[in-house]
Amino acid sequence: MYYKEDWERTKEYFKAWWDRELNEPIVQVFAPKEGPEIANWDIWGFVKNWRKPSIVIKEFEEYCQRTFFGGGAYPNLWINLGPCVIASYMGGIPEFKAGTVWYKEMLLEDVERLDFNSESEWWMYTKEIAAEACKIGRGKFIVGLPDLGAVTDILASLRGSGNLILDFYRNPGKVRRLSSKILDIWFEVYGEICEIIEEYGQEGISTWMGLWCHRRYYPIHADFAYMLSPSKFEELVLPYLKEYCVRLDYAIYHLDGVGQIPHIDLLLKLDDLTGIQWVPGAGQPDTGDPKWLPLYRKIQESGKNLQLPGVPSSKVGFILRNLKRKGLIITTQCKSEEEARLLLRGTYLIS
Repeated sequence: MYYKEDWERTKEYFKAWWDRELNEPIVQVFAPKEGPEIANWDIWGFVKNWRKPSIVIKEFEEYCQRTFFGGGAYPNLWINLGPCVIASYMGGIPEFKAGTVWYKEMLLEDVERLDFNSESEWWMYTKEIAAEACKIGRGKFIVGLPDLGAVTDILASLRGSGNLILDFYRNPGKVRRLSSKILDIWFEVYGEICEIIEEYGQEGISTWMGLWCHRRYYPIHADFAYMLSPSKFEELVLPYLKEYCVRLDYAIYHLDGVGQIPHIDLLLKLDDLTGIQWVPGAGQPDTGDPKWLPLYRKIQESGKNLQLPGVPSSKVGFILRNLKRKGLIITTQCKSEEEARLLLRGTYLIS
């Protein structure tokens, strides 16, 4: 790959990681090739430059030219149209504000009438981006799937979190029916996007999580679940998460914030769940903090893989000394390519 010289070797690491056959960690290190700061690109470019994907792709290539992708890091052009974009394919009304995409709250009966609209402007635009990015990026970078969301969070986007909480208690039967409907729509959309990417010659799947996989996977989540008791989570959320795990080749759960920790025991019992990604959330210590070691060890002892994004480079060594290296992925940033290479030598990922 043009922007990732050791891509063939990196793919083999990822393949082994997904199958729990890799005994060493994968450390993803991003660093600027020149200058004091990491190069960045506007992840909201596809929303801000509506129907002009070539502009955003050009900006991404400029970012790639300035960036060292070390270890398991790779150039990942994520098609970012906001969280739970499937809501827009169903008729939800998106609005870009406060640095993200929000949806107008809808009545329960209106949500029940929604369905996948193959003529949706957002869906057509998604396919346009995927095709254009794959054509331009072939042999140069990886195209990452949009943030499709997952069943419960898509429903929360359409209903509003407060309204959905009431639905969970007042209308659990309707929640189940809508969840099943959204799950079927999700797999239809996912399958079609994967087919577009495969048609243009991209091997494997990538997402906003920045993990490449040789087969079909997706980051599953239920960020809304921090508002639920474990019993409600088990009743109305867990069955759909289990379906993702069964129907995908691999699935990794995005555990977002301390409010999700009460559900960890139920999640770890999902036999087909490949791993957990931990994000502490606002106001909490970073992923390299000793506070989280008991959580990390619990995940590892269950036999699940563990991904830790945003570990400060100064704490990578601490994490490696205190956790099992098998099934572990750490993502970090360094101030220079030289610093990144020194860090990677210590993890036995590069010579």
